[in-house]
Amino acid sequence: MGIWRQPHTIQESGIRLKTTEGEYKEVCSAYMSAENIQMYGLQLKEGRFWNDSIDNTYGYQFIINETAQKLFGITNIETASLQPESRLWITSRNDMSTNPPYQVIGVVKDFKFTHLSKPNAPLVISNSGSYNSQKLMASIVPGKKQEAIAFLKKLHNDTVGGEFEYSFVEDEVSALYKDDKKAAYIYSLFTVIAILISSLGLFSLSLFDVQQRYREIAIRKVNGATTRIVMQMMLRKYFKLLGLAFVISLPVSLLAIFKYLENFANKAPISWWIFAVALLITAGISLATLIWQIRKAAETDPAKAMKAE
Repeated sequence: MGIWRQPHTIQESGIRLKTTEGEYKEVCSAYMSAENIQMYGLQLKEGRFWNDSIDNTYGYQFIINETAQKLFGITNIETASLQPESRLWITSRNDMSTNPPYQVIGVVKDFKFTHLSKPNAPLVISNSGSYNSQKLMASIVPGKKQEAIAFLKKLHNDTVGGEFEYSFVEDEVSALYKDDKKAAYIYSLFTVIAILISSLGLFSLSLFDVQQRYREIAIRKVNGATTRIVMQMMLRKYFKLLGLAFVISLPVSLLAIFKYLENFANKAPISWWIFAVALLITAGISLATLIWQIRKAAETDPAKAMKAE
C-alpha cells in the first residue's frame, strides 16, 4: 500500500491561456505531485514528468494533455510555453507585478476525468510538490481493502486523532453516473412492463384465434394433418406478424438510439448483433406465449371439435 498527498480536484474552469491566434481559451487545471501522476498511471506521450531535484513546487511549468496540445498548436515542447491571462498564484510581494509564461515540459495522453458524455477537455497540470494537503490518498492492493482501512484508521488515531473519514475513488467515479443508472433502471422497468402487456395481448389474440379455427383444425386433422403440421401452420402466421413488427420497429429504434447518443462525445458502436439478439429474444417470448395454447388446439380430438361446433 502506498500513501500520498491528495491532489487538488481537477477544476473545469478558472484558467485562461493565450493561443497562437492571440485569444485566451479556458482550460481545466489540476495540481499533482510526481507521486500522484505515478499513482494515477498517467501515460507520457512526450517530454517528461516532474523531477523534484529541478522542478519547484508551484513553479512555472505545465504538463498538458493531448487535447491542450492540439488547442494551442504545440508541435515542439522543447520551446513551447503558455501565457496565462493573469498570474495563477502569488508566493511573495514581488510576484504581484509579474505574469511570466509557463514552460511546457511534458504531454500526457488524454484520460477521462469528466462524464463520458463530455468530450476530452484541455488540461494543464501544475506541480503541487510537497503541498501540505489535509487529505491523503492510498493505493490499496486488491483484496486487502479491510486490512488497509484498519491500518489507516490506527495510523490516524495514533497521529492525529478524531473522527476517521475515508472514501473510495471508484465510488466518486460511480457518483458521476448516478443519474444514468436511475435512467437505465426506469427504462428497464418500463421495458418489462411493456413485455408483460404485449405477452398478455398476444396470448389473448392467440386464444381468440384458436377458438375461431377449431373447426378448420379438426378438418385438417381428419384429412391427415399431424399435430406438428397444424402447429407450424398457426405459428407461421404469428411469426410473419413478428417479422413485420421488427421491420417497422428497427428504424424507429435506430432513430431513438441516435437521438439519445447525440449528446455523448464518446459513443459506443451500434452493432447489428444487438438487433439480432433483440429479435431472437422477442421470438422466444412470443413462442413461449403461444406454444401452450396452439399445442393444446393442435392436439384436440377432431371428433370432439366437430361435435362442439
